[in-house]
Amino acid sequence: MSRYLPSLLCGLAHGVSDAAAGFLVGILFQISSSSSGYLIFLYNGLAFGLQPIAGLVIDRLNQPKRFAVIGLTLTAVGLTIIYPNLRLSIALIGIGSAIFHAGGGAIAILSTLQRASGPGVFAAFGVIGLAVGMRLSLHNSFSTNTIFAIIVFAFALMIWFARLSIDVTDANQQISTTGSEMWIILLVMVFAFRSFVWTGVDKNVQDFTSPALWLALAAGAGKFVGGFASDKLGWRTWAVGSLTLSLILLVFGQDQIFFLLCGVFLLQSVTALTVAAFGRMLPGSPALAASLGFGAAVILGGMPFLFIQQMGEVAIVIALSVSILGYGWILRNRELRLSISSHKIKLF
Repeated sequence: MSRYLPSLLCGLAHGVSDAAAGFLVGILFQISSSSSGYLIFLYNGLAFGLQPIAGLVIDRLNQPKRFAVIGLTLTAVGLTIIYPNLRLSIALIGIGSAIFHAGGGAIAILSTLQRASGPGVFAAFGVIGLAVGMRLSLHNSFSTNTIFAIIVFAFALMIWFARLSIDVTDANQQISTTGSEMWIILLVMVFAFRSFVWTGVDKNVQDFTSPALWLALAAGAGKFVGGFASDKLGWRTWAVGSLTLSLILLVFGQDQIFFLLCGVFLLQSVTALTVAAFGRMLPGSPALAASLGFGAAVILGGMPFLFIQQMGEVAIVIALSVSILGYGWILRNRELRLSISSHKIKLF
């Protein structure tokens, strides 16, 4: 059980970090200005687009904990200056989010190597925090910003002072380097198709309504449960099975809230195993692995919505069919089957 404590601590921090992001984006949505769309695009570009760069730097310096703390600290500072300097606030929160996701995601991968459960615990709280933050933005004030900043900084301090030695499994690096880049690119693209569907479903629900919060809770639960379920049943089995059921529910049951929530639960349940698969493909670069799942694939999946307003049923069928076939092919690759040996490392 102790192996999950780093993922849980970073996951809770992930929740408050994304709540701060949701709070900021919610404020931007309320700005009746021609620049509001540009500012939201700027934030997303920084928060998601910079993650692979942050991941490369973190892996090079081998300091995921310190960079996770730096990311949270930048977010806390950004929250305190939303009103005096909105653009600088966007820059700080966006860059802070990118750094934290890469660093915190690396910790989750390292704490449960060869397992999807750790990344699932880390990922689960983020989408819930985002929805909560957007709801709270309706009641924004200087005191709300300050309280948010204090909470985010408190989690930064908890991660900094935490001392946890845990038993983990480490991979003997037996992945063939020949063609490994191809598998990584393919998995990014397959996950981007899944992310496209999630973005479209989320976009169809008004951002500040109760259904949006229920949607976020279903997505968070899916990420959490999906990590443990895929470890138990097998990554390929879970990915193909859950996405197939999700396709059916989202196409034929999206008008019924229960079936919609079940579809979202299953759709998001493959997040954890995908991030863990990136960790297997990049055994020496956990921060880059995390950034590919939490950053690169997400922004690629969201880019089509710069040009389209709605996602139709045909788009869902095509995107999830490609995703299902891709997971079925990629996860049967024998090069992902690593031999493992146990040892103790100190993450904090």
